[in-house]
Amino acid sequence: MATRSASDKANLPQTSPDESSPLEPFFTLQAEQGISGIGVFLFGLGMSDLLFQKLINNVETVSGFPIVSIPVLSSIPVIGEIFFNHNILVYGAYLLVPVAWFIFKTIPTSGV
Repeated sequence: MATRSASDKANLPQTSPDESSPLEPFFTLQAEQGISGIGVFLFGLGMSDLLFQKLINNVETVSGFPIVSIPVLSSIPVIGEIFFNHNILVYGAYLLVPVAWFIFKTIPTSGV
């Protein structure tokens, strides 16, 4: 990492500690940026849900895709309920795993 020389520092605009930039936030969290970002995200997620519930009062849910059971495989005692009793999106994800494997194995890498 390059360090700035004294002549480079002299060319930078000087600001006093009392001045604040218009882009500077109104508050600081005094924590690492990634952790603070996750905290602000979760706060906004919870607050938006709370405000939606309080302001709308009637939440309509969507039924989603219907569950598709594969006839023979879904009757297997433990594995059948776990793997073969889902909606069509899950079966699509099951198909994407070997497709992704095939694509990653056949495309040559750049050697990096």
